[in-house]
Amino acid sequence: MVTHSLPRPVALASIVLAIVACAGCGRLKSRPPPPVPPTAPPFGAVSFNIHLQGGFSGSTVIVSVDGREVYKGQPSTNPLLGLAKPIPTSAVSTRPVLNVSIPGKAINWTQEVDISKGVGIGISVVNGKINMRQARAFGYD
Repeated sequence: MVTHSLPRPVALASIVLAIVACAGCGRLKSRPPPPVPPTAPPFGAVSFNIHLQGGFSGSTVIVSVDGREVYKGQPSTNPLLGLAKPIPTSAVSTRPVLNVSIPGKAINWTQEVDISKGVGIGISVVNGKINMRQARAFGYD
């Protein structure tokens, strides 16, 4: 029976190369999955903007429009601007139901708004309660 083998230096070099190649595999950092884009609004939707304004301090906030989650994050109000997070969104009707929840502070607010009165919805947290104001637009300097 005839067997073929690599010369000892070549076989040893092949093993070392394989070990070195695999050693780097453990150093690769796993990447988090990409964020899931929000559900696209239906055709003919009315666009408006929710502005998380004063009183946000890094707690988790969940904002929904007509039961569709449009934002989840930990906004913090910039005291110079009075703005924590602008949220462009849309709804099927001009009277969507907004929900703002801050679970860590036991805040859960729901209200129907009339977008024909203004496409800017300002949301602030004051003394543990949600305050809403509506305008055509908000300006921040």
